[in-house]
Amino acid sequence: MATDLEPGRVVPTPREDAPSEVDRAVTAAAEQAEGFARLGALKKAELLEQLTRGLGAVADEMVALGCEAKGIARGSAAEAEEWFGGACVAIGLSRHHAKTLREVAEKGRPSVPGWRAHRMEGGRLVTHLAPLFPGGGLMETGLSFRVLHVEGTRKNDVLEGQTALAKASQPGTTAVLGAGNVASIPVADVIHSLFVENRTAVLKMNPVNAYLRAPFEKAFSPLIAAGYVQIVDGGAELGGHLVNHPGITHVHLTGSAETHDRIVWGPPGPEQAARKARNEPVLKKTVTSELGNVSPVLITPYLYSTAEIRAIAEMLATQITNNASFNCNAGKMLVLPKRFLQRKLLLDTLARVLEKVPVRKAYYPGAMERHRRLTAGRSVVNVGTAGEGELPWSLVSGLDPNDASEPLFSTEPFCSMLSVVEVGSLDPVEFLDQAVSFCNEMLWGTLSACLFVPPLFEDDGVVEHAVEQAIRRLEYGAIGVNVWPALAYATARAPWGGHPKATLADVQSGIGFVHNPLFLPKIEKTIVTAPLVPVPRPPYVVGQKHGLSAARGLVSYSESPSLGRAFGVVKAALFG
Repeated sequence: MATDLEPGRVVPTPREDAPSEVDRAVTAAAEQAEGFARLGALKKAELLEQLTRGLGAVADEMVALGCEAKGIARGSAAEAEEWFGGACVAIGLSRHHAKTLREVAEKGRPSVPGWRAHRMEGGRLVTHLAPLFPGGGLMETGLSFRVLHVEGTRKNDVLEGQTALAKASQPGTTAVLGAGNVASIPVADVIHSLFVENRTAVLKMNPVNAYLRAPFEKAFSPLIAAGYVQIVDGGAELGGHLVNHPGITHVHLTGSAETHDRIVWGPPGPEQAARKARNEPVLKKTVTSELGNVSPVLITPYLYSTAEIRAIAEMLATQITNNASFNCNAGKMLVLPKRFLQRKLLLDTLARVLEKVPVRKAYYPGAMERHRRLTAGRSVVNVGTAGEGELPWSLVSGLDPNDASEPLFSTEPFCSMLSVVEVGSLDPVEFLDQAVSFCNEMLWGTLSACLFVPPLFEDDGVVEHAVEQAIRRLEYGAIGVNVWPALAYATARAPWGGHPKATLADVQSGIGFVHNPLFLPKIEKTIVTAPLVPVPRPPYVVGQKHGLSAARGLVSYSESPSLGRAFGVVKAALFG
């Protein structure tokens, strides 16, 4: 994991490739599309194994560049975020896709470790996923992963669907419009295009993190040399040229709904609205996407212990502060019961946790203006002293849950703020029913939601039924129970994407699922469940003293798993 970025070196300035360079890149990838689609599973597995090693070789360079661009001091606790969310996820996905394709070569479809399926109340099929680490591992202490399939799915549909996806060989070329916030997202999207959808890919770097192009080109060098992957740089105009190129057969976008609609339906205005009404997109290609979300966090009413309140506050603070809150799955709307007895205790505890987290550079374009606009004239508690180019951690309250015109219900802040709204009552069944309706009907987005539930309710049949019903009703592609749903993104096995109710005309948080190395079909959502008070504390949680050493160890483990390296991660997380 050597780095080419020496101390003090400036992050490279994004360049703008000429349209002719984009044409060359598309032609190169399109010429190889049929040959790539016909490659055997074993050859594709070998390419992924080369990519895994390549990503390991540039991991430290990726982290160094990310830290410099985001104003993160090397060796600080915040550096761990760049390892966990960047190199670790990318390497884990590459390795698991390679494992899957070796299984496809041997027996025609991937195996699901510990595979079992059952039906939830109401008859919905659920596939259980085994943990990433042998024996569960520290990163996944007490976690369980379930995939809820769309209504009507049978057990045989899962097995048949896996086989069908594994055998798919329709050639094509995807334009991947890369995300600017997290280093692993462009890598994951390219992997999905090639090794699940069997399409070659042209990745357009986002100008925000175009500094990653150099390490990406090193990691993907065997695939680039073969013509299967091409990488270009540029802004919106070049992106438009790319997606409209006749050699592109599919578009995958990670970004905003506004960018999606401009690409699919044309510039905003009356004509865009008319095209949506006529179902007449300007882009006549298939489009998948992963977009934003006003991510809700529901607190089921209960008299929580001090340790439980602390655990909830720490998980909330992790969502707010990770990556300076520039994550589409960051908690943005805290949904509390009306007259919640522990409201003040929870918010005070959250503020005390946030006080210990240094404020961060607001590196994402537009963040300062969005924060100013969305907090102006409101009841706001700011935690931390922000210097030039920084933002405090902000808690906004006083929202009316019945106000359909409330901007915070329809606008993803994408900056360091959390809003608070109160619905329902102190009865957990009534609260869950009304809170779910509020989230589904009032909040924009369908990507992820978080729900905190005390363990005692597992022994209360009535409330347990209400919790399962809430999980089933929430129209989000990832549900975290007592845990940040970003864990569904971070693990190398669980699918990730918006709820499938989205359409091109009402795209919400996007269409389609990525991160699907098991080739699971008919996905509605991933459900991640954890203990309310995890023991030991996971290394990614804010305030974990040894998170950085654990993150570095986890990258080594992900690159080449072994029990010795797994033990090293556990040791690093516990003792540094």
